[in-house]
Amino acid sequence: MGYLPIFLDLGGRLCLVIGGGELAEAKVRALVDAGAIVTVVSREATDGIKLQAAGGVVRYLAREYDHGDLRGNTLVYIASENDEVAHCAAREARELGILFNVADNPECSDFISPAAFKRGDLQIAISTSGSSPAVARMLRQRLEQQIGPGYAFVLEIMRRSRQFLRKRQPDQRARACILKSLAGALLDSIEILDYPLIDQALRLHLHAGMAELGLDPRDGAKRTGPAGASTPESKISQ
Repeated sequence: MGYLPIFLDLGGRLCLVIGGGELAEAKVRALVDAGAIVTVVSREATDGIKLQAAGGVVRYLAREYDHGDLRGNTLVYIASENDEVAHCAAREARELGILFNVADNPECSDFISPAAFKRGDLQIAISTSGSSPAVARMLRQRLEQQIGPGYAFVLEIMRRSRQFLRKRQPDQRARACILKSLAGALLDSIEILDYPLIDQALRLHLHAGMAELGLDPRDGAKRTGPAGASTPESKISQ
């Protein structure tokens, strides 16, 4: 079975998590990080879920799933240990045409969750199409060591460079060429991230330095300190 790799924009969209265990909590964190409006339905829940509910981050319904709970949602994670609940929720999701994932059951899901980690705006997701979650997890751990937090600062530079050029270079092809050359220069020196060299590269390609882009080297030092947090590995990461 093949899968289409895709990143969903869930900002401001209603999403539901059925279940209140550790796996459900991991899904809640991922949805909240994506900007979704999250509701959790479960008779019991982890302290983490309850804490987020108390802080108004998520809505928590301390009861079992009822038919009709899925209406209005864009995406549903079914992480209930009750097989009957999982089956009924999956059936409702199919009837309503809502994307759903059943924990530990990729064959009965619309999508699977990859092994993923972030470095600022950079997100890397790994899937083995369900063949081996263990391999996906180990590949993620290896890449985490290779792709350090310096990439977060590089992407911040590139984002601001694009904004800078849009106001000064009307030709789209010319902008793309400049940004490609700048990206190459930054990636070639990413292990060092020497700020005078970064400023030099910016002046060479953009005719503007870090100050003109509103960049502070101290921000880079913060970003390139401790490694960025990894997305918790789910039991069905592929």
